[in-house]
Amino acid sequence: MAIPEWELNLFGAEPELLRPLEHNRYLRAAQALATSSTPSRLKLLHALIVGERTVIRAAMWADVPQTLARADLAALERAGMVRRVGEEWEPSDGHVIVLLHLALAHAHLALAAK
Repeated sequence: MAIPEWELNLFGAEPELLRPLEHNRYLRAAQALATSSTPSRLKLLHALIVGERTVIRAAMWADVPQTLARADLAALERAGMVRRVGEEWEPSDGHVIVLLHLALAHAHLALAAK
């Protein structure tokens, strides 16, 4: 399936993504997707994106137990998806934000199509 022209702006910053990459890049991408693939981790990422930066506030916003939130944030940190700055957590870069938004949009469209 060809990429629609209107979606090419997703690759504009890195046109190399239109060509096959080294296996290691796919491996790291798969690891990042696997690490973020629980509802609680996605909810915590969403909480961080909207500004809930402490474990307590992110856990409350995401309706996740604090012990699980601590463990999930630590796992996301090991995967390089979030970083800790003092007592606060934040997405490691804008790609994490885009990844979450695309996943949520895809889920919304998939549900709407049913």
